[in-house]
Amino acid sequence: ITLDRPVYTVEPLIFETKNIPVPAKTGLYMLGHPFGLPLVWTPGGKVKEKLSMVDCFLCNLDAFQGNSGSPVFDRFTHKVVGLLFKGKNDLNQGDEFLSLNLYPLFQSYREKCQYIHVVIEFLKI
Repeated sequence: ITLDRPVYTVEPLIFETKNIPVPAKTGLYMLGHPFGLPLVWTPGGKVKEKLSMVDCFLCNLDAFQGNSGSPVFDRFTHKVVGLLFKGKNDLNQGDEFLSLNLYPLFQSYREKCQYIHVVIEFLKI
């Protein structure tokens, strides 16, 4: 990506461009704007496994509706390794309030992420 002017206030994100799976138990974090809130940092996630026949992986990030498209980072390299695209049903919307669904720890690996190298290849960046 080439910008048409200099950017002085932020550092660009670094993408993992190699076509290799992120190993199971790799530490993750995510940045996003669930529900249009200010930027939220979500630490403490881990990769569970690469999903068969698709270029994505399961993880246990604490994501909510509105986090779709958020960058997912390797905790140690700080490279973007994926984009969140699907999660568990965290919330129930009632007439006047939202209620939160809680899941046992063994069911917590429900968030799906697309490998960033697949997105880059598709966009030809």
